[in-house]
Amino acid sequence: MNNLEKKEKIYICLSILLLAWMAVFAFVNGNCQSFWADELASMGYIRSGISLREMLLSYLHVDTNLPLYSLILYGVYRIVPYGEKFLLIPSILFCILGIAVLALAAKKIKGSSAGFLTVCIGTASSALLWQGAWEMRCYALVFCLSSLTLLAYINKSLENNKKNVAIYGTAIFLILWSHWFALILVACYGLADLILMIRKKIGWKNIIPYLAGGVSLLPWFIIVFLNQQKNISDYWTTAPIWKNTVWTVLFLLSGRRSLWYICLLSCIALVGCLLYKVFIKKEKNINAGEIFCAQCVFAVVWVIGIIFIYSYFINPQGSMYVDRYFTIVMPHIFLITVYGIGKIIDVAKYVVRTLISRDSIAFKLLNRGVVILVAIWMIVELGLCYRDSYIAIRKPMEDYRAAAELLIKDGGIWKENSLFIGKNRYCMFDGFVDYYFIKRGLGEPYHIMDGGVHLPEETRFYPNYEMKGKEWILQHDKIYVLKIHMGMEDDLKKIIEEYYSVIQSGEENGIEIWQRK
Repeated sequence: MNNLEKKEKIYICLSILLLAWMAVFAFVNGNCQSFWADELASMGYIRSGISLREMLLSYLHVDTNLPLYSLILYGVYRIVPYGEKFLLIPSILFCILGIAVLALAAKKIKGSSAGFLTVCIGTASSALLWQGAWEMRCYALVFCLSSLTLLAYINKSLENNKKNVAIYGTAIFLILWSHWFALILVACYGLADLILMIRKKIGWKNIIPYLAGGVSLLPWFIIVFLNQQKNISDYWTTAPIWKNTVWTVLFLLSGRRSLWYICLLSCIALVGCLLYKVFIKKEKNINAGEIFCAQCVFAVVWVIGIIFIYSYFINPQGSMYVDRYFTIVMPHIFLITVYGIGKIIDVAKYVVRTLISRDSIAFKLLNRGVVILVAIWMIVELGLCYRDSYIAIRKPMEDYRAAAELLIKDGGIWKENSLFIGKNRYCMFDGFVDYYFIKRGLGEPYHIMDGGVHLPEETRFYPNYEMKGKEWILQHDKIYVLKIHMGMEDDLKKIIEEYYSVIQSGEENGIEIWQRK
């Protein structure tokens, strides 16, 4: 076995250890945090008593997200036992798989050391832990499929055969059904292939994956747009400023400024070098790795840029600029950063070779010293990531679990003379009741009412207050209101304030209790 093979085996073994550590850490600590409102909404769409058809109809009429993640979660929800960490298993696995696939892409571009560096950066990403592994939402799947699409694109470009084109087409189909921003990312890849086709570098068959993926999504896109124009034109977030574009990259690199500077400088260097080689030196045989990394730069700028232009200039009231939505370009940012670190190592080694004789002990020490310094830096980054994540996951945010425990301990919501109220916008109340009560085997509260007036898909389990009427409400001696991210409409609140006295504020624990006067 030669040195290269030994090094390869070491990289593989260390990579497996790091990925296993991340998976175990994420799973063991997965119960520390309660699910929050958006996760309860995800659960509301797939709750018990919902068919797949009903789930898809909910997405078409209620939620602007795409349904691939929920289709996966639908089966998982019905298999795993109660406990947040069990429902996080798909997200954890998608993160691990995404890092492994991205490492293969880095290896294709710049060798085994780049692949291992990718694993180091991926497993040391607190952003990936928080937005991916510890979120029962689509972002881990988006990261995984974005990595797969990137690898498939590289393979197709390096070896343009039917198998690789088919794999790339499958990756496009899957990612398009995971997140709306995938349309923008895939358009970036499509534009690059269109230019190559016009220049007769590739055949027209390479455009088929884009056409097939777009056609598969078109009916869904039209129906959602027609049903949810109001949600799209009046979104909850605020318009960005130009600084947000670079802060987003910092966010996706977990706030690690050293990696951020390397990434930004690498972006400038990659684009600058490529333009110099193409237009000044007129080089024809440019390194494939540099081209792919430059395409990653273009993909990041393209996706962030288009969303910024839309959110700042076109529709500020319906701004779509939310940092976590850009998880779709996280693999590209990681790859650019790895390429930059690799170049720093190469330059440092070149300087050592130039200034010091190769036969000297100093050369051997300095040459290895460069690698050792990078290794120490990566170890520090890993340590900081898991230390900070361990502390942060133990700080409660929207503590629905604590609210549920309080209600269970009180027991009043299971009495005939009590009423339980919560707003079911985006089916969040559905998710809360089904997960924290029904999945635990406690059964539904005796009387439940939606504190708002919502769509039929949101009131199929619990009627709203207009449907039940004032007289029915006043039949109850005690009313419990779930306040976290919910509450009730002003009209309903006026009725309750007139006939009931508050005996517990919901400011501390999220549960407001009213007693009949």
